[in-house]
Amino acid sequence: MVYQTGYIESFRDPVFLPIYTLPFSYIDAFALGAYITRFSVPNARKQLTYLSLVIPLLGFATQFAANGNFEPFLTLGYQDSLPDAYQFLWAYTLLNYWFAVLIYCVVHEKLFVRFLDWVPLQYLGKISYGLYIYHFPIVYFFPVNWFVDQIQQTGISEDFVPLLILISYFVCTVTIASLSYYVLEKPFLRMKERFVSYSI
Repeated sequence: MVYQTGYIESFRDPVFLPIYTLPFSYIDAFALGAYITRFSVPNARKQLTYLSLVIPLLGFATQFAANGNFEPFLTLGYQDSLPDAYQFLWAYTLLNYWFAVLIYCVVHEKLFVRFLDWVPLQYLGKISYGLYIYHFPIVYFFPVNWFVDQIQQTGISEDFVPLLILISYFVCTVTIASLSYYVLEKPFLRMKERFVSYSI
């Protein structure tokens, strides 16, 4: 209904944009997350291996069928908002299932635990909510043109400009998310312990 009214610009055509934007499109992700907390996943490691092979192959095949190319290669055939080959109808669920199996393997099969125990990754996990909340405004409002001009004045090759922009996005996002964690989130987490009681 929201899409059909057409009142909100980002909910108009093309149809994959409202599907990407609206929270109703992600109910399967929440359902799969709930599922793995209550039930087992049979042959989880084997499923993860097969899915890790099949999902990129399917992504590249459908992207090539739709566009005749494999670019951008690093998306593994699943571009942002999944515009190609009706991926916006089926790929979210497929990718969500892969992540659910991955999380299940980490928790129950202890897969990648040593890597995930690495201190920098633990810290990123601690501030992950801020990373999620702030990354888009930072990318959207970051003065890219000014930054590129400053870099080019130093004589650095243009080939390195995208990498430097990416690093700048990352540093800004981590900095702001860290400030948000210590200034906003942590005080509220302390309040939770005072006002909320848990009974099992």
